[in-house]
Amino acid sequence: MLMRKDKSFGRCFQILTEGRVFIRRACFVYDIVIRMRYEGAGMVEKEHLGPLMALTSKTWRQALDQRLRPLGLSQAKWMCLLQLHRHPRLMAQGELAEVMGIEAATLVRLLDRLEADGWILRQMDPEDRRSNHVLMTDRARSLGREVEQVADELRRDLLAGIPSEEVAVTLRVLRQLLDRARMNLQ
Repeated sequence: MLMRKDKSFGRCFQILTEGRVFIRRACFVYDIVIRMRYEGAGMVEKEHLGPLMALTSKTWRQALDQRLRPLGLSQAKWMCLLQLHRHPRLMAQGELAEVMGIEAATLVRLLDRLEADGWILRQMDPEDRRSNHVLMTDRARSLGREVEQVADELRRDLLAGIPSEEVAVTLRVLRQLLDRARMNLQ
């Protein structure tokens, strides 16, 4: 194992010569933690906010994935079923792709697998034959409730001990950032 430190950016890069894998994300997070320690709690630099939000989201999904593993669903499958469960009305494939944050072509392959496994049904839109609507089967609705319960339990565990006022402020700031980011897309 080879180790070097790039002092100009304060980031370390481990190069695993056998697997030729670069472990940069861990070093980047380490850098954030070190900076927070020196700058005081809550004083994260502006350029670290986006990566920290992304890492938090990813890690939260991984924790939920770990808890849902006994159900035998991949992360992609349970995320899709959870979105369908949270939107009980007929949902167009394009709308589902947008809500999930994935490309329509990626969703088609996922829906093919879910349909083959008996989790969903697709119906052609009678008004637009190019569009399909996605329906959960009874089996999937039952599983959706279970996934929602596990997600709620994880949310309670992760937020335990954090004052509700701080959670409310965090949600308000995240909504503002989301709105502004959406405005910048136009």
